[in-house]
Order: sequence, then C-alpha cells, then structure tokens
Amino acid sequence: MYWLTSLLFYKTFLLFSLFTTFVLSCSPEINNEDVFSISRSDEPKNRFQLYYGGVKPTVAIYTVNGDDKPVSHEIFQLTQPASDSYEFRPFQDFYRTLVIEMNNVIPFQLNYNAGSENQRFSIVCDKCNSQTNSADWAPYHTSCSIKNKASNLCVKSVGNNNNLIQSDCGSAMKWDLIGRVSPTGSSQTPIKTDPNNVQISKGGLAATVLGSIIGTSLIALATSYWFIKRKRIYPGHALNT
Repeated sequence: MYWLTSLLFYKTFLLFSLFTTFVLSCSPEINNEDVFSISRSDEPKNRFQLYYGGVKPTVAIYTVNGDDKPVSHEIFQLTQPASDSYEFRPFQDFYRTLVIEMNNVIPFQLNYNAGSENQRFSIVCDKCNSQTNSADWAPYHTSCSIKNKASNLCVKSVGNNNNLIQSDCGSAMKWDLIGRVSPTGSSQTPIKTDPNNVQISKGGLAATVLGSIIGTSLIALATSYWFIKRKRIYPGHALNT
C-alpha cells in the first residue's frame, strides 16, 4: 500500500507547485486613466525619466533620483493593447502618440507608436493591484520584471548615469509601478472601494480554486494514510473489510 501513499504525496506536490506559480506572479489589471511612475524596487525614488524633460522622438529614457513624488517628466500612462502586452506613454505628450521603445542605438527612447513588438512589454510582478483608483501616489504593482516583447530581455538600470539597458531577467532589478488616477483626460472622480462589495481578481480566483483542490488532496491523503495505518495495526477490524 506504500505506492498509494507515494502517489498521493506526488499529486499533492504537483498541485502545490502549480498553486505557488499562480500565486507568486501576476500582471497588472489596468485602467487606461491611471498614470504611473516606474521606480526601482530597491530605490523607490530612483525613477524612469525623460532625458532633460524632452518629449519628442529619440529622447532617451534613463533613471534618476527624484523627490518623494514624481514630476511630470517622470510620469507615464500605461496602456494595454493586448492581454499580455503593455505600452508606456509619456504623460507630457498631450496627444499620447509617443511610446517608449527598445532601440539598438539608444537602448530605450521615445518614438511614435507603430504597434511594433519593440514598443511593447510584458510585466510580471510579485504583487498586483495593491491600490486602485488612488487620488495620491501609491504602490499599485510591486517587484515587477519589465520585459521587452521583441528581445525577451528585461529593463535594467546601470552605472553612475543610471542608463537603462537590456539584460537577462535573472540579473535585472525589479520595478514598482507607483500610480494614481490621471488628473486629466477624464471627468470621473476616483472610485471609493466598498468594503461590502469585494471582487476577486483573476489571480485571486485561480488561487482560490487551486487552494480548494490542494485542500481536498490533503484531506484525501490524510484519510488514506489513516486507513492504511489502521489496517496494519488492527488487521481484523470491521472497518478494514
């Protein structure tokens, strides 16, 4: 009967691994009226910035240590053209036609939006949607890897000049998306969260379902172990027949 116990342990381990994968990573669920500063997780005041505040094609993006709150050329609107793709648009660009792109000459710069893969990024975070519709700057998504869709490399800040380069994601630092509701472009007021109307996100729903499966497996494992042990200790008991 040891094979039954081993099989149950193995199935439980697989389910736990799958559960851990779902719970420990997530991608932002965004509202296109939200704006963000992108800060290093280990240095919250070190943010993406437009070089000398410029807002035109070929302007480089680098990081700089700023004040407690970001200024206009440190703010970006995050849009989601596809379910697994994000674009960063500079807040100072009134028409929102410019985006950050990966370039072989200047690793990260502004250019007109062409919908190309080098202008799109995947974002995978340890924690998502900590805040929504905040009227002041607050951490929305934390400990995030930002990966370019064309190169499959992650954004990394290096050197005394805080230049942005591409790097394998294992050696790149994590980033926090510090957000708030956009002060322009919408007449809507911030939505207050009703504590009596709690909604489960996609990640939360997956975690709930997988948690239920794992809980059921653990109960089945404990029950099987109890019966196996009882049968060995009390071989003639009526429950063993």
